[in-house]
Amino acid sequence: MKATDGFSKRENVIRRSYDISEKMYTQLEFLSKNIYNASVNKLVCAAIKHLVETENVCLFIVEKSDSASKRTFAIPESLVVSLDRLSNKYDIGTSKLVNIAVHNLLKEESEFFETP
Repeated sequence: MKATDGFSKRENVIRRSYDISEKMYTQLEFLSKNIYNASVNKLVCAAIKHLVETENVCLFIVEKSDSASKRTFAIPESLVVSLDRLSNKYDIGTSKLVNIAVHNLLKEESEFFETP
């Protein structure tokens, strides 16, 4: 076993912009700054990777008061390709799939956002 076995090989990244819910983006920033040693970009990539692996494509209701903003992320090429495949398979836009991925991640991390 080599010391570098825990690292992934470098792959091309593609910059993509997606409309992301402001509320969810704020929660990602909280996780990034206070809980995990990961940037918002890495959290989004992890969420996309998990969605691609599980295909847990569940629609959710967005609050009317929650606006969305276009955010740009550096996504590994393999995840962009996989996201496009999911988009074609489920006939859902990639921005919606990214929001679903982030929603799923935040649901798993809900313990950090629950208010008494």
